[in-house]
Amino acid sequence: MAVEHRALHRPARVRAVFEVIARDTKEAWTWFEVAIAGGLPPRVELGARRDAAECLSTLGNLARARVHLVRALEIDPTNEATSAMLRKVDELSAR
Repeated sequence: MAVEHRALHRPARVRAVFEVIARDTKEAWTWFEVAIAGGLPPRVELGARRDAAECLSTLGNLARARVHLVRALEIDPTNEATSAMLRKVDELSAR
């Protein structure tokens, strides 16, 4: 009976975990947005934009994530990791 009882509460716990992740992701995204708006050296801005894009993608805002990735590629057009992230965001957006 105890196993059945725990199984009944699992969805609520899972929802709670997702709520914490979403809250933390929103807080991280907000921090990156403020940092970028304040002006950063190009290499630091590149990383901040990639991190912001990752947060936004997690939150489901693919269009805004794409904006950050495109700007990151303007800073360093040869960055393969950023290019791969942009391809993935475009792939997800097409679904």
